[in-house]
Order: sequence, then C-alpha cells, then structure tokens
Amino acid sequence: MELEDLRAGLCREELRLTEAFKEYMLISSALAEYGHENNVPVSDRAAEEERLKNSLKATDAYLRPYMEEFLTTLYALSGAFRSEILDDLED
Repeated sequence: MELEDLRAGLCREELRLTEAFKEYMLISSALAEYGHENNVPVSDRAAEEERLKNSLKATDAYLRPYMEEFLTTLYALSGAFRSEILDDLED
C-alpha cells in the first residue's frame, strides 16, 4: 500500500469518526433534555463504567489503553456538553 492510500484511509476513517461523534453528541443532548423535562439525573457513572468495561472486552489487548483513554475522554466531553445544555435550559 502506498503512503497516499494510507493517508486517504485515515482521512476516510476520521470522517466516519466525525459522523459517529456527532450522532453520539446528539443522543447526549437528547439525554440532557430528557433529564431536564423529567427532573431526573442523567449522569450515571456506573453505566459508563459498564459500557467502558464491555467496550474494552471487545478491543484487542494492545489497543485497550488507547480505547480506554478515547472513551473516558468521550464521556468527559459528553458530560460537559450535557452540562452546557442543562445550563442553557435553566436560563
């Protein structure tokens, strides 16, 4: 495989990740709105830990540390996004 092909592959996968991230954040936004409308907490550390555990089981051992960092960062970004939405809804 040529260098240009490898770079094109990375670019293609980044676009797929971008679409998946946008969808994840849309769901996170809906979760924040649901919590606000129904007066229920939307953060669930135990559920995040369970999802993380399941995702790490499905990940090859050599990639697990990277997947763990990726998902914990995603959870933190999602939580910050939900907090921002909740702040806006309360104004």
